[in-house]
Amino acid sequence: GPQKNKIITFVRANNLSANVKVMDYITEQQKEDIFLVSDVFILNSTVESFGIALIEAVSHGLFIITTPVGIASEAEDVFNDKNCIRVPIGDTKALKDAILSVLDGKMDIESTREKNFNDFKVRFDVEHFFEKLRLIYEEVLNNN
Repeated sequence: GPQKNKIITFVRANNLSANVKVMDYITEQQKEDIFLVSDVFILNSTVESFGIALIEAVSHGLFIITTPVGIASEAEDVFNDKNCIRVPIGDTKALKDAILSVLDGKMDIESTREKNFNDFKVRFDVEHFFEKLRLIYEEVLNNN
């Protein structure tokens, strides 16, 4: 998006090029490949309607750094300060500090990644969703 050049400049200025890749449009297979070799997913958006990329990243066991947009917004409370690092929109210092706290090993992201993976599997997995629908359907049928 419009922040791409700022992000590239930031990555270069902070010597993060070996660890941070800024991507353009990628195919579904490229996304899978990237998720499989990654540890952290950064969503630095100013606006998201939902934020499906965050759910996809967690489903691959990635730690999340995000701005409070879509499902990471205060209103949704799906992503919060207990399961990710949220940085204010446009706050490059906070984004830098979040990235460096992960790269420097100042925080244990592994336990958060595992907790998120298990929690989100229950919350967003299609089998869990269909089971909820089945129970609702049975309740409707039994009440008639």
